[in-house]
Amino acid sequence: MSESAPTLIAALPLWATAQLIADWWSDPTDTETGHVNVPEPVRSGEHSDPIGEVATAAAELLGVDAETMSALSAAIGDPTALAEEYERLLVGPGQTSCPPYESMWYEDAPQQRGIMMGSAAGQVLALYRQAGLTMRPHQGELPDHLVVELEALAWSLEQNRAPAVATALLNDHLLAWLPRFCERVVAETNHPYYRALATLTPTWTAAMADRLERLDVEP
Repeated sequence: MSESAPTLIAALPLWATAQLIADWWSDPTDTETGHVNVPEPVRSGEHSDPIGEVATAAAELLGVDAETMSALSAAIGDPTALAEEYERLLVGPGQTSCPPYESMWYEDAPQQRGIMMGSAAGQVLALYRQAGLTMRPHQGELPDHLVVELEALAWSLEQNRAPAVATALLNDHLLAWLPRFCERVVAETNHPYYRALATLTPTWTAAMADRLERLDVEP
């Protein structure tokens, strides 16, 4: 860790930790970022090197062990293979093994019976509106997509814009379905990057929720 890391850790806002995990789950071939109208994100670098100084500081801030982060960095591999696995796991064609939509992972509607644009999509869309966010229509993504929820979380946390919305997104939505989604990714993936990322994500989001709970913020 560089000498400047302690200062970076102290200054790193919690919203940047949400944006980082959104970046890592984004389409590795997509050069245009963002599905909601959010501030310019703090980025860790290209997908070929996801663990930069900001990411290392974020892990330290959240108490995520260095070994887990190193596994993600070491697993990036060939960009073409990474993009192919992203498509196979999360996009299709056809039914994907790991749909990245909250509506597909309800306890009362398992993945094989999940409904696209179910009630979860409407709930998170209402939260986005509460935070003053709108979807970018040209992106063509649904409001309960994993990356969209994380981007909205980052916006809600940034400069303490909407802490009540951030808490709801984390506790009532992301933490309610991400563990099951990530378990499926670990079981289904053929790529070490997505195995490492799916292992990291539940720890990362739980640590974010714990830190948010400990912050003395007012809506």
